[in-house]
Amino acid sequence: MVNTKLLVSLNRAASWILTLISTVMLSTGYIITRLPVDRSLFNLIHTNLCYLFTVVFIIHFYISVFVIRYPWKRTLENLLRGNAGKWTLIKLTQRVSAWAIVLGAGVLIITGLGWYGLLWRTIPFVQHRVYDLLAGVSIVIHVSMGAKSAFTRIQIGGQSVNILLILFAVILIAVVLYADSYILKGSGNNKEATVIVGETPNGTLPVLEGRIMIGDESYRFNPKEVNTSRPEIFKRGYFSIFDVLIHLGEREVIELEYHFDESMNTHIIDSLQQVQYWWYYAYYSGGWVEQNAFRPDLYPWKDGMNVEFYKVRKGIIDERERIWRMEVNRTRENEGKIIIPLVKLEGKSFNLKFEDVEVTAHNLRLDVFMKDTITAIDVIQTLGDKGLIDYELMWYEEIGTARIVKNYWVESINEDANFGRCGFVYEVGDTLLEGFNGNHIHLPSDIRVINSPEYVYYFWICI
Repeated sequence: MVNTKLLVSLNRAASWILTLISTVMLSTGYIITRLPVDRSLFNLIHTNLCYLFTVVFIIHFYISVFVIRYPWKRTLENLLRGNAGKWTLIKLTQRVSAWAIVLGAGVLIITGLGWYGLLWRTIPFVQHRVYDLLAGVSIVIHVSMGAKSAFTRIQIGGQSVNILLILFAVILIAVVLYADSYILKGSGNNKEATVIVGETPNGTLPVLEGRIMIGDESYRFNPKEVNTSRPEIFKRGYFSIFDVLIHLGEREVIELEYHFDESMNTHIIDSLQQVQYWWYYAYYSGGWVEQNAFRPDLYPWKDGMNVEFYKVRKGIIDERERIWRMEVNRTRENEGKIIIPLVKLEGKSFNLKFEDVEVTAHNLRLDVFMKDTITAIDVIQTLGDKGLIDYELMWYEEIGTARIVKNYWVESINEDANFGRCGFVYEVGDTLLEGFNGNHIHLPSDIRVINSPEYVYYFWICI
């Protein structure tokens, strides 16, 4: 027979653990979206706390609903008859707020896991930003009622305690509301941005000392000394993260063996530091570590970015090389034309699909690339040329915590335009690596050179 007292104690402990976890979890969520912090670290903390919260939440929910049953019928009858006392109202408020937490936390969990590709984005991520408010306010109310119950059990009460608890709840709710509205205001860059489509931006050449990690070792270099291995792609002064490896190898700082493979249209690492099978993390200012499947000799170096090459299994490299060969074969089959089998556009108010879209170069970034280099943003411009969509592009020098941006962004498609922290993002690649499995990376679409990917997907989110 289950010891009821033990379960009640376990349930109370789970309740206070959830309070602590949810406080840190919500705080890190707000910090990631607004403050200039190490996002990779805070994202790791936030994600792991979400997993822990889910496990403890399920335990607490099961005991509260199926073991320690609440007398809903008797409570409601007493409430309707006017016989409900103060204790009954406290417990009722605690239960109602608990179910509000179930709703808010449930949606947060589903949308959070979906954003990481674990539930196929079951619910749009915008709901993650809406229901955090419901969860936050409900948790404050629930904890306040729980604290009142705890004080009553240990015979601590009185008017002063009630006032302190009410003040505690009001302050915390105000903090949640303020934090939520502050995040929604965003960085205000929409007002500062200037439409300069058609002009060549200045100041995009890498000039700051760079640094990359290879395993556990850090290497610094002068970008003015790095040459590109893809002169048919990059203009003089611009280069890829792979070119940094070549530069360090030529200076004999590292040991590098590599070759160019035409069947994949990319350079391949044969060995680095006498070891095979390396891959990399790369992200620009304001970014964080993320999985990617993008050719490293096409990933443009930018001031303030972070790059780390690390050892991987042979199978990971084989998978990427197979996809690259498929892309090159698709281009050859189309006689050198870039034809995308599927282009999807999902906004707030529309869902569009286009098949076999032949993409043409618009030379938007002639400061970085050679003429007729095709990038992901050319897909949007091509659809606009065909009269299939209306769009606007916007140049941003910086966005929020990202201090070095200097890119064009898709500001609007048809009637849907960016506002606050809502707007269009995109992914490109093979369907096997959809989302955060490798295709969705924070590489702006105007500098993401494409070969012939299986799909291109622009969609609307709020973060």
